Amino acid sequence: MIYLIAASILWSLSFSLIKKYLTDLDSNLVAFIRLFISFLVFLPFFRPKTVSVRTNLKLMAIGAVEYGIMYMAYIFAFKFLKAYEVAMFTVFTPIYVVVIHDLKKRKIDKFNMLAAMLAVLGAVVAVYSSFTTSDRVLKNIIGGFFILQIANISFAFGQIEYRAFMKKKTVGDLPVFAALFLGATLVTLPFAAITADFSAVSISMKQLLVLLWLGVVPSGLGFYLWNKGARKTKAGYLAVLNDLKIPLGILFSILFLSEQPNIPRLIISLAFMFGALFIAERS
Repeated sequence: MIYLIAASILWSLSFSLIKKYLTDLDSNLVAFIRLFISFLVFLPFFRPKTVSVRTNLKLMAIGAVEYGIMYMAYIFAFKFLKAYEVAMFTVFTPIYVVVIHDLKKRKIDKFNMLAAMLAVLGAVVAVYSSFTTSDRVLKNIIGGFFILQIANISFAFGQIEYRAFMKKKTVGDLPVFAALFLGATLVTLPFAAITADFSAVSISMKQLLVLLWLGVVPSGLGFYLWNKGARKTKAGYLAVLNDLKIPLGILFSILFLSEQPNIPRLIISLAFMFGALFIAERS
């Protein structure tokens, strides 16, 4: 579980960077650059011959969904939503994790579902804010919501599929992890080529530094720790910890940015998270 907590900390420290610095860039191009950087991070450790060609192709397919499709949808949603709305609409991932896991096992685990629902409730308590539509039409918010659910489902599917697939393997995560980012890079490349106007693309030094940070730390190291932790963790824990980054992000904003969020909400949110983990232990 420590790997999942470490990944959640990395993600919570970088939540608002996309909205602040990258929304004027093509979303598919941002996804491609970010994932290509992550691929380069793991390329020196890549040992494709330690597993079969079929295994490498399977890992590439998992990465194409878990990271490629997920990031294209996730980053595109920022075109329609404010940062807090993105945070709010990502909270449903625990439920998708449990549903996909149970469908794969062909067995419903009521404790896992209850834990996931409690985690979602805790995350909503932390980030809920009234919608303001004066400068936007409601259909943009609804559209952004459904785009984010594509991202949530893709990420949930990928982590459960990786967890199940790699549990059957004796190889470690590091020698094969670049295969996931290779698949993600390959699936985002044609979309970026179609939607980005390369003749007009201008990336500032600040944007480049943000892309490097996102590619190396939250995407590279964060996803490695997350999937490594997924192999070692109960499905219920995995589901709940998908939403831990939200209250952690608020907590870090208090500690490092001197912000003043709603403290009672944060305490209630963390209480829900701990309660969800307690319930997940019974699964």
